[in-house]
Amino acid sequence: MDYDSSKDYYSILRVDATATEDEIKRAFRRLARKYHPDVNMDRLDWADSMMKVCNEAYTILMDAEQRKAYDRAFFTKPGMDPGAMAQAKVFHGREQPKESEMDAHLRKIREDKHREWEEKERVNARKTESAKEVFAQEFGYPGSERGMLAGPLGITLKGDEIWIVDSGNHRLHVFNILGEQLRRFGGKMPREEDQMMLNPTGIVFRNDEELYVTDTGNKRILHLDVEGKVLNEFGRRNGPGAPPLKKPSGIALGPDGRLVVCDYLSSKIFFFDQEGRLVFFFGEEGMNPGQLMYPVDVVVSPENEIWVVDEGNDRVQRFDVYGNLMSRFGERGEESARFKTPQGINLDPNGNLLVVDEGNTRVQKFNSQGRFLNSIGGKGKRAGQFIQPYGVVTDKLGRVYVTDRGSSRVQVFKYI
Repeated sequence: MDYDSSKDYYSILRVDATATEDEIKRAFRRLARKYHPDVNMDRLDWADSMMKVCNEAYTILMDAEQRKAYDRAFFTKPGMDPGAMAQAKVFHGREQPKESEMDAHLRKIREDKHREWEEKERVNARKTESAKEVFAQEFGYPGSERGMLAGPLGITLKGDEIWIVDSGNHRLHVFNILGEQLRRFGGKMPREEDQMMLNPTGIVFRNDEELYVTDTGNKRILHLDVEGKVLNEFGRRNGPGAPPLKKPSGIALGPDGRLVVCDYLSSKIFFFDQEGRLVFFFGEEGMNPGQLMYPVDVVVSPENEIWVVDEGNDRVQRFDVYGNLMSRFGERGEESARFKTPQGINLDPNGNLLVVDEGNTRVQKFNSQGRFLNSIGGKGKRAGQFIQPYGVVTDKLGRVYVTDRGSSRVQVFKYI
């Protein structure tokens, strides 16, 4: 290939004229990923043209003889900096200037960060490929009209219906298993005044006709029928000596019939009977075992064990019905079984735990003892990827439904 001295190959690859072969290779790999067709589906022609230019620059600069000839032609053009040619010649037979200790230290930091970034990209690609294999469908897209979502959070199932808490639109949506909206109710300014919700978060069914929703912005729990009629509300005043709810988030129904509610701001777990009377509460803020820092979601096992997502401490803790700590797992990190701002939690039909790891854009699966089993996800907006995953639920066949408030959609997976 003949060089074109009218083109600045160094600027095209975003390297200095003194760049080594290794630096040129790394720069080319970076740009090859940027202009790859898989990440430019909406502008393939542009990506193809950019890739051709990069290939040309890479071919010339990686050939020692071609690079010498190109440098002589390019850096001696009228208007070029006279020092640029001398700088470029350093790597064409002359001795390289000695690197200072500080420069060497900074170069090592840059190289380490680049290797770390490359490894993250490889891990993300592997996670995405794994998720694509089990991806089944998706529905929802940003907006406020029919079938649209704005920050979906809590999710649950009732028969063949998928119930979703649409926090940004302040309402509930009901979809069928094909992802078609059947109905919706609530809102910041609904037709019925008592249906008003403000940034609701969690949802759980009492039976086939009634459900509970954490109306987070209004600091209360709403007891509704399946048509959206409010039957009761509670949590703002819990009786003498009992604290009110400050920011209710996750909600679950135990086998003993009691409602379990996470209060995010007070770092407490509240137990109510089904009529809304406070029965018991526990929790204190802190980082020690058994303490909580922003509990965000909860699920209750058939054995009446209370599993709490402790978001602020990047862990999951298991309590008995009296608030005594039974076990815990997780800590902050990116490796399997670690978390970055964990969110939703639920149980699959086999009793395994599914935990939404929002900061790592994945859903992790654990057995009932907290041992890591598998995960799906990856950062992005393609099938099997997430931006800000939040809620999770499974059906009787083991299919997994995940809400993503970052992309305002719900994805369905065959299994994890």
